[in-house]
Amino acid sequence: MCDIQSFKIDDTPKRIIDLILTSFRQHCKDPVTKDFVSFKYGQIQVHKADYIFLAFSNKFTRTGKPITTVCGFLLLQHLKPQNEAYIDVVCSSSKGGIGGKLIKQAEHFAKNDLRCSVIKLSALSHVLQYYKKKHSYMETDKPCKLPVPVIKRKGSKSNGYRMTKCLSTS
Repeated sequence: MCDIQSFKIDDTPKRIIDLILTSFRQHCKDPVTKDFVSFKYGQIQVHKADYIFLAFSNKFTRTGKPITTVCGFLLLQHLKPQNEAYIDVVCSSSKGGIGGKLIKQAEHFAKNDLRCSVIKLSALSHVLQYYKKKHSYMETDKPCKLPVPVIKRKGSKSNGYRMTKCLSTS
């Protein structure tokens, strides 16, 4: 069982950043690792994020010492000029839909705490249909406008395809 906790990046304890960095390759599979991680500098996209959503479980050794295991994480930016949210990366290798739970919690936070009406992400080609079918993301710049305008696909296979979701009606 994994719990999810959110942290404002400026208030995130160093041990949380270290947990994400040490578990990054385990949870983020190719091609994400090539584009988002640089251990040469010891950072990933964390420096761009405003919030971190961490899925974790705490277990105890026989001696009672706590061990925290990362189940997955999500990095969220608050694009203040547009008052939109952007999911920079979501990674999870755990069973039980942890990635989807992280996305739902980030959407809820963006809508209710940040008061954003739109959330964005860039989907890699192998998960494009997952975001469309499971989470209702669309390839449009104006997801809250009805009827939703269809636009030409933006992005690329290597950088991800631009997708948005209207939060004001969800």
